[in-house]
Amino acid sequence: MSKLNANIARQASFSFACLGEEAARLEEKRIYDLKKKNQELEKFKFVLDYKIKELKKQIEPREVEVVEMKEQIKQMDGELERAHKNSSALELTISAQKLKLEGMQREIRAQRTKIGECESSSDMMCRELYDCVQLIQDPKALKAAVNQMYQRHVATAVVTHAADTEVASEHARQRECLEKSVESLKRKLNKNMELHRADNQRMMQENVALINEINELRREIKALKATQVASGPRHKGGVGSDRSFGSRGMRGGLEDAFLDAASFRSDSREELPPL
Repeated sequence: MSKLNANIARQASFSFACLGEEAARLEEKRIYDLKKKNQELEKFKFVLDYKIKELKKQIEPREVEVVEMKEQIKQMDGELERAHKNSSALELTISAQKLKLEGMQREIRAQRTKIGECESSSDMMCRELYDCVQLIQDPKALKAAVNQMYQRHVATAVVTHAADTEVASEHARQRECLEKSVESLKRKLNKNMELHRADNQRMMQENVALINEINELRREIKALKATQVASGPRHKGGVGSDRSFGSRGMRGGLEDAFLDAASFRSDSREELPPL
Protein backbone atom coordinates (compact mmCIF):
# COMPACT_ATOMS: atom_id res chain seq x y z
CA MET A 1 0.00 0.00 0.00
CA SER A 2 2.76 2.37 0.81
CA LYS A 3 4.49 1.46 -2.43
CA LEU A 4 1.30 2.10 -4.33
CA ASN A 5 0.88 5.47 -2.74
CA ALA A 6 4.48 6.27 -3.50
CA ASN A 7 4.01 5.28 -7.12
CA ILE A 8 0.86 7.30 -7.29
CA ALA A 9 2.59 10.28 -5.77
CA ARG A 10 5.54 9.88 -8.11
CA GLN A 11 3.27 9.59 -11.12
CA ALA A 12 1.26 12.57 -9.92
CA SER A 13 4.38 14.66 -9.50
CA PHE A 14 5.57 13.56 -12.93
CA SER A 15 2.22 14.38 -14.46
CA PHE A 16 2.26 17.77 -12.77
CA ALA A 17 5.74 18.39 -14.08
CA CYS A 18 4.68 17.38 -17.58
CA LEU A 19 1.64 19.58 -17.36
CA GLY A 20 3.79 22.55 -16.23
CA GLU A 21 6.20 22.15 -19.13
CA GLU A 22 3.34 21.86 -21.60
CA ALA A 23 1.68 24.97 -20.20
CA ALA A 24 4.95 26.89 -20.32
CA ARG A 25 5.53 25.81 -23.90
CA LEU A 26 2.01 26.84 -24.85
CA GLU A 27 2.45 30.17 -23.08
CA GLU A 28 5.71 30.82 -24.86
CA LYS A 29 4.11 29.93 -28.16
CA ARG A 30 1.22 32.27 -27.42
CA ILE A 31 3.68 35.03 -26.46
CA TYR A 32 5.63 34.45 -29.68
CA ASP A 33 2.44 34.63 -31.69
CA LEU A 34 1.46 37.83 -29.93
CA LYS A 35 4.89 39.36 -30.61
CA LYS A 36 4.62 38.37 -34.25
CA LYS A 37 1.17 39.90 -34.47
CA ASN A 38 2.50 43.00 -32.73
CA GLN A 39 5.27 43.30 -35.33
CA GLU A 40 2.75 42.92 -38.12
CA LEU A 41 0.56 45.54 -36.49
CA GLU A 42 3.60 47.84 -36.25
CA LYS A 43 4.17 47.34 -39.95
CA PHE A 44 0.52 48.10 -40.66
CA LYS A 45 0.77 51.17 -38.44
CA PHE A 46 3.83 52.40 -40.33
CA VAL A 47 2.09 51.84 -43.65
CA LEU A 48 -1.07 53.55 -42.42
CA ASP A 49 0.94 56.50 -41.07
CA TYR A 50 2.65 56.86 -44.45
CA LYS A 51 -0.71 56.70 -46.21
CA ILE A 52 -2.13 59.26 -43.80
CA LYS A 53 0.80 61.59 -44.55
CA GLU A 54 0.32 61.12 -48.30
CA LEU A 55 -3.39 61.77 -47.98
CA LYS A 56 -2.68 64.91 -45.96
CA LYS A 57 -0.28 66.06 -48.68
CA GLN A 58 -3.00 65.41 -51.25
CA ILE A 59 -5.65 67.12 -49.13
CA GLU A 60 -3.66 70.36 -48.65
CA PRO A 61 -3.66 71.38 -52.37
CA ARG A 62 -7.27 70.31 -52.54
CA GLU A 63 -8.02 72.70 -49.70
CA VAL A 64 -6.16 75.46 -51.59
CA GLU A 65 -8.18 74.61 -54.68
CA VAL A 66 -11.35 74.72 -52.61
CA VAL A 67 -10.42 78.21 -51.38
CA GLU A 68 -9.66 79.34 -54.94
CA MET A 69 -12.91 77.83 -56.17
CA LYS A 70 -14.76 79.71 -53.44
CA GLU A 71 -13.12 82.96 -54.63
CA GLN A 72 -14.05 82.14 -58.22
CA ILE A 73 -17.60 81.42 -57.11
CA LYS A 74 -17.72 84.83 -55.43
CA GLN A 75 -16.41 86.50 -58.59
CA MET A 76 -18.90 84.59 -60.71
CA ASP A 77 -21.67 85.65 -58.36
CA GLY A 78 -20.57 89.28 -58.85
CA GLU A 79 -20.44 88.81 -62.64
CA LEU A 80 -23.86 87.17 -62.55
CA GLU A 81 -25.23 90.12 -60.61
CA ARG A 82 -23.70 92.56 -63.11
CA ALA A 83 -25.10 90.45 -65.95
CA HIS A 84 -28.54 90.67 -64.38
CA LYS A 85 -28.17 94.45 -64.12
CA ASN A 86 -27.01 94.67 -67.75
CA SER A 87 -29.87 92.43 -68.79
CA SER A 88 -32.37 94.68 -67.06
CA ALA A 89 -30.77 97.74 -68.66
CA LEU A 90 -30.86 96.05 -72.07
CA GLU A 91 -34.50 95.18 -71.56
CA LEU A 92 -35.23 98.83 -70.85
CA THR A 93 -33.24 99.85 -73.95
CA ILE A 94 -35.06 97.27 -76.06
CA SER A 95 -38.42 98.52 -74.85
CA ALA A 96 -37.37 102.10 -75.65
CA GLN A 97 -36.15 101.03 -79.10
CA LYS A 98 -39.42 99.20 -79.71
CA LEU A 99 -41.34 102.35 -78.83
CA LYS A 100 -39.06 104.36 -81.11
CA LEU A 101 -39.53 101.80 -83.90
CA GLU A 102 -43.29 101.99 -83.54
CA GLY A 103 -43.09 105.78 -83.74
CA MET A 104 -40.90 105.57 -86.84
CA GLN A 105 -43.31 103.10 -88.44
CA ARG A 106 -46.18 105.49 -87.77
CA GLU A 107 -44.12 108.31 -89.28
CA ILE A 108 -43.28 106.14 -92.31
CA ARG A 109 -46.96 105.39 -92.83
CA ALA A 110 -47.75 109.10 -92.55
CA GLN A 111 -44.97 109.94 -95.01
CA ARG A 112 -46.22 107.31 -97.44
CA THR A 113 -49.70 108.78 -97.21
CA LYS A 114 -48.23 112.24 -97.78
CA ILE A 115 -46.19 110.97 -100.74
CA GLY A 116 -49.32 109.44 -102.25
CA GLU A 117 -51.16 112.71 -101.83
CA CYS A 118 -48.23 114.59 -103.39
CA GLU A 119 -48.13 112.19 -106.33
CA SER A 120 -51.86 112.56 -106.92
CA SER A 121 -51.52 116.35 -106.65
CA SER A 122 -48.58 116.24 -109.07
CA ASP A 123 -50.60 114.19 -111.56
CA MET A 124 -53.45 116.67 -111.25
CA MET A 125 -51.06 119.58 -111.82
CA CYS A 126 -49.61 117.85 -114.89
CA ARG A 127 -53.08 117.42 -116.35
CA GLU A 128 -53.95 121.05 -115.59
CA LEU A 129 -50.66 122.22 -117.12
CA TYR A 130 -51.47 120.22 -120.22
CA ASP A 131 -54.86 121.95 -120.37
CA CYS A 132 -53.13 125.33 -119.92
CA VAL A 133 -50.75 124.57 -122.78
CA GLN A 134 -53.75 124.05 -125.02
CA LEU A 135 -54.72 127.68 -124.27
CA ILE A 136 -51.36 129.13 -125.32
CA GLN A 137 -52.96 130.96 -128.27
CA ASP A 138 -55.41 132.74 -125.93
CA PRO A 139 -53.41 134.82 -123.39
CA LYS A 140 -56.44 135.85 -121.32
CA ALA A 141 -57.72 132.31 -120.93
CA LEU A 142 -54.17 131.13 -120.20
CA LYS A 143 -53.75 133.77 -117.49
CA ALA A 144 -57.08 132.85 -115.91
CA ALA A 145 -56.20 129.14 -115.94
CA VAL A 146 -52.80 129.81 -114.35
CA ASN A 147 -54.43 131.97 -111.64
CA GLN A 148 -56.89 129.18 -110.91
CA MET A 149 -54.03 126.69 -110.63
CA TYR A 150 -52.21 129.02 -108.26
CA GLN A 151 -55.28 129.51 -106.08
CA ARG A 152 -55.97 125.78 -106.06
CA HIS A 153 -52.51 124.39 -105.36
CA VAL A 154 -50.54 127.18 -103.65
CA ALA A 155 -52.35 127.47 -100.32
CA THR A 156 -49.51 129.13 -98.40
CA ALA A 157 -46.44 131.09 -99.32
CA VAL A 158 -43.38 129.12 -100.27
CA VAL A 159 -40.90 129.08 -97.43
CA THR A 160 -37.24 128.77 -98.32
CA HIS A 161 -35.31 126.51 -96.00
CA ALA A 162 -31.62 126.69 -95.39
CA ALA A 163 -29.46 123.91 -96.74
CA ASP A 164 -29.15 121.07 -94.30
CA THR A 165 -25.91 119.59 -93.06
CA GLU A 166 -25.80 116.88 -95.73
CA VAL A 167 -26.02 119.44 -98.53
CA ALA A 168 -23.34 121.55 -96.84
CA SER A 169 -21.03 118.56 -96.44
CA GLU A 170 -21.59 117.56 -100.07
CA HIS A 171 -20.84 121.13 -101.16
CA ALA A 172 -17.63 121.14 -99.10
CA ARG A 173 -16.60 117.78 -100.56
CA GLN A 174 -17.20 118.96 -104.14
CA ARG A 175 -15.34 122.19 -103.42
CA GLU A 176 -12.37 120.25 -102.06
CA CYS A 177 -12.42 117.99 -105.12
CA LEU A 178 -12.50 121.02 -107.44
CA GLU A 179 -9.63 122.66 -105.54
CA LYS A 180 -7.57 119.50 -105.94
CA SER A 181 -8.39 119.44 -109.65
CA VAL A 182 -7.35 123.10 -109.98
CA GLU A 183 -4.07 122.38 -108.19
CA SER A 184 -3.34 119.43 -110.47
CA LEU A 185 -4.16 121.54 -113.55
CA LYS A 186 -1.86 124.30 -112.30
CA ARG A 187 0.95 121.80 -111.88
CA LYS A 188 0.34 120.47 -115.40
CA LEU A 189 0.27 124.03 -116.77
CA ASN A 190 3.56 124.89 -115.09
CA LYS A 191 5.09 121.71 -116.43
CA ASN A 192 3.88 122.46 -119.96
CA MET A 193 5.17 126.03 -119.70
CA GLU A 194 8.57 124.72 -118.64
CA LEU A 195 8.55 122.30 -121.55
CA HIS A 196 7.59 124.96 -124.12
CA ARG A 197 9.76 127.75 -122.72
CA ALA A 198 12.83 126.57 -124.63
CA ASP A 199 10.85 126.38 -127.88
CA ASN A 200 9.45 129.86 -127.30
CA GLN A 201 12.94 131.20 -126.60
CA ARG A 202 14.26 129.65 -129.79
CA MET A 203 11.37 131.06 -131.81
CA MET A 204 11.94 134.50 -130.30
CA GLN A 205 15.61 134.35 -131.28
CA GLU A 206 14.63 133.35 -134.81
CA ASN A 207 12.12 136.22 -134.86
CA VAL A 208 14.82 138.70 -133.79
CA ALA A 209 17.15 137.36 -136.50
CA LEU A 210 14.38 137.75 -139.10
CA ILE A 211 13.66 141.30 -137.93
CA ASN A 212 17.35 142.16 -138.29
CA GLU A 213 17.35 140.65 -141.77
CA ILE A 214 14.22 142.65 -142.66
CA ASN A 215 15.90 145.84 -141.47
CA GLU A 216 18.93 145.06 -143.62
CA LEU A 217 16.64 144.43 -146.61
CA ARG A 218 14.92 147.75 -145.96
CA ARG A 219 18.26 149.54 -145.92
CA GLU A 220 19.25 147.82 -149.16
CA ILE A 221 15.93 148.81 -150.75
CA LYS A 222 16.42 152.42 -149.68
CA ALA A 223 19.96 152.36 -151.08
CA LEU A 224 18.71 150.92 -154.40
CA LYS A 225 15.96 153.53 -154.59
CA ALA A 226 18.48 156.27 -153.94
CA THR A 227 20.77 154.82 -156.64
CA GLN A 228 17.88 154.66 -159.14
CA VAL A 229 16.86 158.22 -158.37
CA ALA A 230 20.46 159.40 -158.83
CA SER A 231 21.03 157.46 -162.08
CA GLY A 232 17.57 158.12 -163.64
CA PRO A 233 18.25 161.50 -165.41
CA ARG A 234 21.66 160.38 -166.77
CA HIS A 235 20.57 157.28 -168.70
CA LYS A 236 18.07 157.30 -171.54
CA GLY A 237 16.90 154.92 -174.25
CA GLY A 238 16.81 151.13 -174.32
CA VAL A 239 19.72 150.62 -172.02
CA GLY A 240 18.14 152.82 -169.42
CA SER A 241 14.82 151.08 -169.82
CA ASP A 242 16.51 147.68 -169.45
CA ARG A 243 18.33 148.83 -166.36
CA SER A 244 15.19 150.35 -164.93
CA PHE A 245 13.36 147.10 -165.68
CA GLY A 246 16.14 145.14 -163.99
CA SER A 247 16.11 147.46 -161.01
CA ARG A 248 12.35 147.19 -160.83
CA GLY A 249 12.64 143.37 -160.91
CA MET A 250 15.26 143.44 -158.18
CA ARG A 251 13.16 145.87 -156.18
CA GLY A 252 10.09 143.67 -156.65
CA GLY A 253 12.05 140.63 -155.44
CA LEU A 254 13.30 142.52 -152.41
CA GLU A 255 9.83 143.84 -151.67
CA ASP A 256 8.42 140.29 -151.92
CA ALA A 257 11.09 139.06 -149.52
CA PHE A 258 10.29 141.97 -147.20
CA LEU A 259 6.57 141.19 -147.30
CA ASP A 260 7.21 137.49 -146.65
CA ALA A 261 9.42 138.33 -143.67
CA ALA A 262 6.84 140.82 -142.35
CA SER A 263 4.03 138.27 -142.70
CA PHE A 264 6.16 135.66 -140.89
CA ARG A 265 6.84 138.20 -138.16
CA SER A 266 3.13 138.96 -137.73
CA ASP A 267 2.27 135.24 -137.73
CA SER A 268 4.93 134.52 -135.14
CA ARG A 269 3.62 137.38 -132.99
CA GLU A 270 0.09 136.01 -133.21
CA GLU A 271 1.15 132.44 -132.42
CA LEU A 272 3.60 133.17 -129.59
CA PRO A 273 2.08 133.77 -126.17
CA PRO A 274 3.34 136.75 -124.17
CA LEU A 275 6.28 135.90 -121.93
